[in-house]
Amino acid sequence: MAIAYLKNIVETDPKYSAAQEKLKEYEKNLAITKTQQAVQIAKESEIFNLGIEAAQSAIKMSETAQTKQQWTEVIQQWETSIMILNSIPSLGSYYDQAQAKIQEYQENLNYAYAQLNQKF
Repeated sequence: MAIAYLKNIVETDPKYSAAQEKLKEYEKNLAITKTQQAVQIAKESEIFNLGIEAAQSAIKMSETAQTKQQWTEVIQQWETSIMILNSIPSLGSYYDQAQAKIQEYQENLNYAYAQLNQKF
């Protein structure tokens, strides 16, 4: 709104010079803010993908796990995935997706604990 207001000040207005200075400042600040938001979204995307990769690793490991050590590693991998996804900010654009995955992965983690407790 402020930018639109400043753009409407005509050259004959005594406040024109000051308005032009403020307009440049506000447009620069807006550009910085948009860039920071884009970087934050990119970071969240990377974090989300790391969480997914850790889960995929846990899935692959669980397919062949037979020893206590192997099931312990599966559990650690699920815990890592959940921890990574929990680091996504609640106001982030990936938050809802991460929360859904956390619920799914928590069930898989519980299964891995059950396998460990049943077999060893």
